Amino acid sequence: MTKRCCTVKISSDEDDNGSACSDGDLFDSREAEIHDFEEEQHRQRNIYSLRFWADFEGATHLHEYPYMFGVSPFYDFVVNEDELKLQRAILETFTHFAKYGTPSTEEYPWEPVTAEHPLRHMRFRPESKVQEGFLEENIAFWELMNEYDYDIIRGVRRSHQTGKDEL
Repeated sequence: MTKRCCTVKISSDEDDNGSACSDGDLFDSREAEIHDFEEEQHRQRNIYSLRFWADFEGATHLHEYPYMFGVSPFYDFVVNEDELKLQRAILETFTHFAKYGTPSTEEYPWEPVTAEHPLRHMRFRPESKVQEGFLEENIAFWELMNEYDYDIIRGVRRSHQTGKDEL
């Protein structure tokens, strides 16, 4: 994995994925249901503007737009059987949400996020389904980083205060 590719993964975790894992405080104060989703259909070099900066494979911000509208401003949207399955799931659930206030359908049951299931989300792919847990591998990496004295995000050593019992 190249340094640029690692930078893309780290910035994605920091900017986008972290909020999905830290919204637990909102459950008691929210007025509307939360339905999270992850779009997992991967296209290599799928965003024209990032193609020259870093080669990576994966779904990115606004990556669901071609499935909703049938075109992409960034690349030629070539539809195959898997793309059609994914497009059907996205269109059916998003349309159902707009019409009825819930994305859950008979074919795609989709329960909201709750305090008991904070990482529940629809995983959009050719065989779309709701999944518990979110980016487990990424979360495990960041939890592992807490064991070290270096803050990878800030680029500094963590300061440790010596407690009275340690003196």
